[in-house]
Amino acid sequence: MEPHYKKSLLLVLAVLLFRLNLFSQKELDIWYFGNKAGISFVNGGPIALLNNNEFIPGYSSTISDSSGNLLFYGQIRLLNRNHTLMPNGDLGTTGEHGMIGIQTKIPDTIYYIFHVDGFGFPNPSVHEGLTYSILNMNLDNGLGDIEPSKKSIPLCGASQAFGCITATRHSNNHDAWIISRIHDPDSNFYVSYLLNDNGVVDQPVFSNSGVFLDYSISTMIQALKISQDGKHLVCCYSDRFEVCSFNTATGEIQPKFTIIPSYIPVGPCFPDDLAFSVDGKFVYVACHYYCTAISGCAAVFQYNMERGDSLSFKDSEKFIAIGSLMGIHLGPDNKIYATQTFTDSLSVIHHPSLPGSACQWQKNYLSLRGRQSGVGLSQGLQRYFAYINHSGQCQGMPVSFSPNTYPAPDSLWWNFGDPASGSANTSIDSTPQHIYANPGSYTIQMIVKHIDNRYDTAIFHLFIEPQPIPNLGPDITVCENQAVILDAGYNPEWTYLWNTGATSSSITVDTSGTYSVTVSSQSGCSGSDSINVFIGQGTKPPPRLIKHD
Repeated sequence: MEPHYKKSLLLVLAVLLFRLNLFSQKELDIWYFGNKAGISFVNGGPIALLNNNEFIPGYSSTISDSSGNLLFYGQIRLLNRNHTLMPNGDLGTTGEHGMIGIQTKIPDTIYYIFHVDGFGFPNPSVHEGLTYSILNMNLDNGLGDIEPSKKSIPLCGASQAFGCITATRHSNNHDAWIISRIHDPDSNFYVSYLLNDNGVVDQPVFSNSGVFLDYSISTMIQALKISQDGKHLVCCYSDRFEVCSFNTATGEIQPKFTIIPSYIPVGPCFPDDLAFSVDGKFVYVACHYYCTAISGCAAVFQYNMERGDSLSFKDSEKFIAIGSLMGIHLGPDNKIYATQTFTDSLSVIHHPSLPGSACQWQKNYLSLRGRQSGVGLSQGLQRYFAYINHSGQCQGMPVSFSPNTYPAPDSLWWNFGDPASGSANTSIDSTPQHIYANPGSYTIQMIVKHIDNRYDTAIFHLFIEPQPIPNLGPDITVCENQAVILDAGYNPEWTYLWNTGATSSSITVDTSGTYSVTVSSQSGCSGSDSINVFIGQGTKPPPRLIKHD
């Protein structure tokens, strides 16, 4: 087939798939949580579900097949798709973030259920640590159950793991890392375990933590999460949180620094939960503070993960919202959802990848139709995945896109959500670029065709920021000794750099020359302008203002 015919055929096929709104990576598109609450993203959603029969105090692991059909869920007990307890599904106590289910590649009917219990405070002797069980979907007439001889198997070196586990893909995009935190003064470590086609590799990878833990409440582990790209890991403790880097090839964790959230007017704020934006650019930390409300009080802060040292990281802190005690988690639609204890709705951060108030917090966004949320949502690790990576978000500048998929794609089709750009709105390149002429919100779609003719669709909501456009006006000639005020237009969100070295929004000049200014937004969008000023001979009039409109 000639290349141009093949390209045309792929485009026609992609358009048909686009119109069908085809999705297949839906293993984590149902969440059950709280007091018999649930939501579904299977058909685009989210919509509230009323078929959860379980009280789930913390984070559940809710697993569906690739078409979004429920398989099982639970935190302390595992329920099947009929919402009944599996015969061998009682796992005992668990931490708030204490369970995650991961499907194996071969055979695909096997799931590893990793489980860490809550700390036996104040009696460590009752603590079981991190264990795993093997769930076989062929058991119980296809409803699934834990294999009796493979339940609660302890992991070497993890007897003092506590409360929280998280997982991410290995750098090979095939295997998985399971990560927890050791709560023992004699072994102050993070621990990572590799899960491959042969099972759990019984060779833990230990990494030092910069936070010393004892058996006091002040150093309890509250939450542990890793960014979608596997590069960043953050652990919340009772009074601070630790920012780390993660090596997806080796499982090693490198602590960078710890941060104490700012005091709010009524006092200190204690970290409870966290969530990353899908691109890992920002992390959101939910923390509680003391108040008289039965449901408790909490605040949400945003931090820029691109800041590499503790001072600039803390300086990036932005207050986002206030409410009752909450858990926060990234959804399949790349929005961050927030529970609020004892309430019948979820709040949301619509654009987590944008700084400050531009992230758009909305309280009580989604009704749970009478069901109540708790302090957690649902966590898991997809077998197949398709994510969109991007760099750039400025009007008039190239925005680069790239796929993050497993398995590797046979072909790709992109729709940039910008029909005004004509034929440039679609591409079949593996790493395309697109220029958005206008600011605003755009929905990007990437359709992935795999070698086995399976299709995945990834969606990413991108906000294109207006380009700062300073306007110094036309070149000007003024009389001798006349001062000229050059004004680039003041905006508190912008920074300014003149070729004179000045950093204010306006400067006063009294000598001939070419003057230029570059104006930059917080997100790195920038614009420049220049003007030629000629000072002629004559008497000295008052300063002349050259102002940006």
